[in-house]
Amino acid sequence: MTLYDLSVIIFQDVGGENVHIFLDINSTLQSDGVVVVSTSEKCFAYSTIAAATVLFFSERGRE
Repeated sequence: MTLYDLSVIIFQDVGGENVHIFLDINSTLQSDGVVVVSTSEKCFAYSTIAAATVLFFSERGRE
């Protein structure tokens, strides 16, 4: 299980119908290929992103 500190993640729904862009992400958790994105507004369920295609993500700069 790996914890990422991300600034942005972009993913596409199954079938390529919708592309989602999330900024100011609190944390992303990847376990067995499953990603959970938590923002200040919502926490997206395992199935939502596990079945999607992650197009881009950027790790937050570490000081």
